[in-house]
Amino acid sequence: MEKIDSITFIAYYQDLETKDFVSLEAAMPTKPNLIVKSIEGKSNRGIYTNQNYEFSFFNFNGEQIPNKITFGNWSISNLKVIGDQYFQHENIHFDMIDPKGVKKNMSLGKGRWGIDRAIKYLSEAAKFESIENYELKQENKKLREENESLKNRVTELQR
Repeated sequence: MEKIDSITFIAYYQDLETKDFVSLEAAMPTKPNLIVKSIEGKSNRGIYTNQNYEFSFFNFNGEQIPNKITFGNWSISNLKVIGDQYFQHENIHFDMIDPKGVKKNMSLGKGRWGIDRAIKYLSEAAKFESIENYELKQENKKLREENESLKNRVTELQR
């Protein structure tokens, strides 16, 4: 990364609320569950300027933790920022690991938004006993919503 635009320390709390800080030392006294250092910047590739992100993870004591975030018996690891065909390094990829050790490679967005989604996904999935159970619940929810939408459409057509 040739030019750093911003460095933000994002504190994640029990309820998954976040608060931004300018330093790790400022975030630590608020006792978050996790602190993410987000570096946003740009690099040049010929005539093009590309967006880039880097992330580091810290516990509530400010100790850097490996590239792994845990909720209960679930974790996400191997969290990395991947470039796309335009050399933008902003796509967030990671491995979701359930309590049974089943691993699923995922990508949930770009930059900070992708990190937020990964942490919220992990928090939601941790309520289930496996990735398979979580995905079935999500599929059932989607089917119920589609069913409700179709019922509403039929009701409207009958009027």
